[in-house]
Amino acid sequence: MAHSDEDRYRCFVYERSQGQGRERRSTYDVAQSGDATCNGLLSAKEGSRTMRLTKGTIS
Repeated sequence: MAHSDEDRYRCFVYERSQGQGRERRSTYDVAQSGDATCNGLLSAKEGSRTMRLTKGTIS
């Protein structure tokens, strides 16, 4: 449960990378700030939490 707006909001930075080879799948690197101030969020690979998103296939 959020106690204030500071607890509810986060900043995000993302960067898209095009894949190589035949599949050429795009990936997205995403970084999340640790709080609502966005301090310390310098790039898509540096943050309080980082993620790499890729499209999967369903078999």
